[in-house]
Amino acid sequence: MTKGKRKSTTRLIDAANDMLRQENPMTVRQLFYRLVSAAVIDNCLSDHRRVSKTVTEARQDKRIPYAWIVDRKSRSNRRGSHG
Repeated sequence: MTKGKRKSTTRLIDAANDMLRQENPMTVRQLFYRLVSAAVIDNCLSDHRRVSKTVTEARQDKRIPYAWIVDRKSRSNRRGSHG
């Protein structure tokens, strides 16, 4: 990872942590739109993918607590699911 990319990733994780400290839990989509609104990232598919990947890695590295990110599309909540 290049130094510039590492700095960019660190800024993204820091911004995500700041937002999640104030309000949690959030879905990745909610966090993405909060980051867009704060002008941390652009509203584009590549940045959405970047947020998803970065948050996943940050949770695995314990830089973001697991409980702060939720997936509200659990199997029982999916339309058409019968259990």
